[in-house]
Amino acid sequence: MRTSATLLRLRNLLSAIAIVLPWVIICPAAGHNQCHSFGLVGEPYSYCVADCDRNGSIEVSELVYAVGIATLGEGLATCGAADSDLDGQVSINELVQGVGSALRGCELPEPHLNHELSLRVTRGCAECNNVQLRIATLARVLCRDYRLSTAVRIEQPSIVVVLGCVIPSKNGCVQGPDPHTAEVGLDLPDGAYNLEFHSRTAVDRYLLRVDGGEPSLEEVEASFTEME
Repeated sequence: MRTSATLLRLRNLLSAIAIVLPWVIICPAAGHNQCHSFGLVGEPYSYCVADCDRNGSIEVSELVYAVGIATLGEGLATCGAADSDLDGQVSINELVQGVGSALRGCELPEPHLNHELSLRVTRGCAECNNVQLRIATLARVLCRDYRLSTAVRIEQPSIVVVLGCVIPSKNGCVQGPDPHTAEVGLDLPDGAYNLEFHSRTAVDRYLLRVDGGEPSLEEVEASFTEME
């Protein structure tokens, strides 16, 4: 029975994508959303949705994997890029965004955020992303469940993180005070990487090393970020 229900849901998802696919092809790509003036709250980046390996292009296998996440509700830990609005699930709208990105290509968006941030890297899970990058505002804010939108591209040996708007929670404002945060999972082999953070007014640079699966950060040039 569960298998039949899963197949039915998968068929419905594919049917929905087929319905909106002509719209994705015909309509021009939407411009990158600007943040609202107050507190830089705005819409999440729809950059390269379902680009599981974050290399700036989307393969058919990645789209199929994203459909599987939407269908089964499992596997998001290995493809965080499929959840552009950071609500913990993959929606039909995000699958459509992924199809659009696959057809048009992925261009990094303009950065919006201009806050001071703290950075931390830790070992991730062995089965998914072995490096976990946490980005947090230094300022404490009223709504602790608001998240930071990011666009991430890995072009070895470089990793670029573009900082976007603050995304409101669909559940409203849960009173803080806490920082706004972003959690970015990276699947990286051992080696050294040039890690860049792009804000609205500056670019900070770090050296990220992964040795035996253990990550470490070394500051190269930083004006708005600091290591925890």
